[in-house]
Amino acid sequence: MTSANAETSSPPALRDPLGALVRLPWLAGMAIAFAFLLLRQPYRGVRHDAVLYVGQALARLDPGWAAHDFILSHDAQGQFSIFGGAIATLIDRFGIGPSQIGLLLACQALCLVAAWLLTAGWPASRRWLALLAMAGLAHFYGAHRIFQVMEPFATARTLAEPLALFALAALVRGRLAWAAVALAGCTACHPLIALPAALVGWVFLVLGNRRWAWLALFALPVVALAAAGVEPFARLLQRYDETWFAVTVYSSSDVFVSEWARRDLVLALANAMFLWLAIRGRDDPLARLSRASLLATLVLCLASFIGADLVHDVLLTQLQLWRVLWVTHVLFILWLPTLVLTSWQRGPAGRVAAVALVFVPPALAHGFTNGWGLALWTLAWLEASRREAALSPAVVRIAMFATAAMGIGVTAYVGYELAAQLNMHGQGTSIQSLASLPFSLGALALPAFAATLWGIARYGRAPLAFLVATLLLGTALWQFDQRTPFTRVVEARHEAPHPFAARIPPQAQVWWDGNELAPVWLLLRRPSFAGTGQFAGLLFDRQAAMTATRRLPLVVPVVAQSDKCGFLEAMVSGNYRFEDCRTPEPVFFGLCNPGQPEHADFLVTHETYGRPPDMTWRFDPRDGSPPLTYSLYDCKGLR
Repeated sequence: MTSANAETSSPPALRDPLGALVRLPWLAGMAIAFAFLLLRQPYRGVRHDAVLYVGQALARLDPGWAAHDFILSHDAQGQFSIFGGAIATLIDRFGIGPSQIGLLLACQALCLVAAWLLTAGWPASRRWLALLAMAGLAHFYGAHRIFQVMEPFATARTLAEPLALFALAALVRGRLAWAAVALAGCTACHPLIALPAALVGWVFLVLGNRRWAWLALFALPVVALAAAGVEPFARLLQRYDETWFAVTVYSSSDVFVSEWARRDLVLALANAMFLWLAIRGRDDPLARLSRASLLATLVLCLASFIGADLVHDVLLTQLQLWRVLWVTHVLFILWLPTLVLTSWQRGPAGRVAAVALVFVPPALAHGFTNGWGLALWTLAWLEASRREAALSPAVVRIAMFATAAMGIGVTAYVGYELAAQLNMHGQGTSIQSLASLPFSLGALALPAFAATLWGIARYGRAPLAFLVATLLLGTALWQFDQRTPFTRVVEARHEAPHPFAARIPPQAQVWWDGNELAPVWLLLRRPSFAGTGQFAGLLFDRQAAMTATRRLPLVVPVVAQSDKCGFLEAMVSGNYRFEDCRTPEPVFFGLCNPGQPEHADFLVTHETYGRPPDMTWRFDPRDGSPPLTYSLYDCKGLR
């Protein structure tokens, strides 16, 4: 489909004020969008699920200590992905930090290319704006802002997402063989990302030709394999027992739709609603794919609620069918500029809706308390513009003022939240740079980058475009690595023994200050007694879940104190005394309680207690902030 045909087939057929973007060199524009992404979302170290994947890689490279870790010894997730072996090879050759950064840069660039290919039938202006939206907006989906598209760290999802988008782009263009190849690669990396993409693609094919519905018969062999007891299909006929289910809900409440907060549900519903409004009346291939995504989202989220929340089916819980929301979210973001432009050109009410639409995604993605109200406000004005409601100029001016005021409030909230997050876990090191903050405010940064692209295309030439792209991309790469000194030490190659190597045997269970997992696995290379992130895999393995239930009585009181510290850090921007939320001595040393079936062997903390430590490590960040002393306690000497 040509650009002209795409424009006339998309209602309303209006003049394109950004048509000059057709002259923008592709490589320069792509580099500017990529720079935008890197400036908005720099690398701040191995965290979240990346710690689990790096831990799995280290376990492959040095299985001795990992065999005693209650999560790494089971590897219930890693057996279904080739990512663990690939990242282990990279880490063995280049180290943790360079491997993470290199893989992250490559996969995020591929995500932008795949997004560009998805919009192949659109005019240049809409394609460039869609690409900027993809680069410049936060992409959270699901519950508690745990998962997002294009995460700022490398996991199996990081590689699977662009492969899935490539598959959908090939499908839209009718290239089924390439779609199958890309989807196979995605499945090999992360089946839970590939499954919803595959189902969306199948619905897309059925909407175009009902004969594709016969593919549903492939569900019969799955049922047969389940009945035959073949793993993992046998889990389809299994249910969580009471204990396993209880600890799964405690550790992974995001998996269960009934546990989602109101803002999580609002985010999912708003994405679906605005996507539906954007494609209403359109019949191009990407609109059909978006329609397929909406249908798949409805069916899979309902199946997840019934299968996981109500029935407690093991396989349906582990498949996390609600993850289809990531596909719907990406399509919503790609269609967002089109919805804004068409709304703007529909009269006064449409202009109010267009302005409101700019602020809706940041408000929803960052959990703005009244984001649902802004979404409803926007929907009301979109409907008024569609009906061509007759409104007085005074009403429109008041509405525009109210919309701008809400937008300013949302932007201020997002800015404050992001600044507070920069301060989190800054103990002993300088606060990370605030330079990325302006680029994270999508309502401000997106128009600025769009104006830059349009100005280059309208008034410049190719040399100017490449000069601007080089400067922006060079700056983005220069500031991309924003790890704290402590994080750099944790992720560095450790040819020499770690600080406590002489005292901690390879099989000893270690608890690190703040319930942190990365220092234990990456720095000490020792089993973790209980670290943030370890419990995320309990839904996949019952034996690991039973171990966790025996450790939780000791861990929960300490975690409560860590949560209190995190709350204080967020509220007072890191300016608080450690003693304001320090773990009481009986609670802290309770981790060594020999009366419990599971207990820690060694404790590492930066806090000072009455009992003398067995060994200390003085960490000097050499960045102007005060040094921090970590103390090691051997539990045998405390019993």
